[in-house]
Amino acid sequence: CIYFAPFNAGRVLCINAEGTVELLEPEIPGGTHKYSAGGVLAPNGCIYFAPCGAGQVLCINAEGTVELLEPEIPGGGYKYMADAVLSPSGRIYFAPYDAARVLCITAEGNVELLEPEIPGGDSKYAAGGVLAPNGCIYFAPFGAGHVMCINAQGTVELLEPEIPGGGFRYMAGGVLAPSGRIYFAPCNAKRALCITVEGAVELLEPEIPREARKYVASGVLAPN
Repeated sequence: CIYFAPFNAGRVLCINAEGTVELLEPEIPGGTHKYSAGGVLAPNGCIYFAPCGAGQVLCINAEGTVELLEPEIPGGGYKYMADAVLSPSGRIYFAPYDAARVLCITAEGNVELLEPEIPGGDSKYAAGGVLAPNGCIYFAPFGAGHVMCINAQGTVELLEPEIPGGGFRYMAGGVLAPSGRIYFAPCNAKRALCITVEGAVELLEPEIPREARKYVASGVLAPN
């Protein structure tokens, strides 16, 4: 089955192997913009979605049962929007948008909010993260000022240098190149962002013309 978490809809949508569409119980509370960040299939067979306007993580287990997990996640209307990343340890990480902290789903299916609180106010991270060969996960900033790194031990770090510009810096999900480097295309930022194999942050030449919302769709690695 394929599962879609509701944004303004009331229930999870399921499309089964025969192509039949079904709306699953229960009705999901939370009004509008409930879930926005892409979900992740965990090694335990469950699928997890971080809340946007909803109050709790949504879990669909291997039998297709829909469950809302404790605890209630603090924050306003757009808690998490960037697509999550599954780490080699089996832990899943969501970068905060309006929420204060990184959300982690442990290998056992528990919900944790990681230290430290991430500065930057609202709209911190919107672009989907990327797992690098060194075991670290990198998220490019949207309204935040720095690239966020979550290492193989689950430690959260903000990397230097500070990325110039205001909001909407990077929105398109990054892509891992065969060289091991990760690339993010700019939204309102002026240059493409690169994470090197060593984990350094670089802003690439040339500056990309046009002021606003240059690239939003995630990139794709071609056979060449």
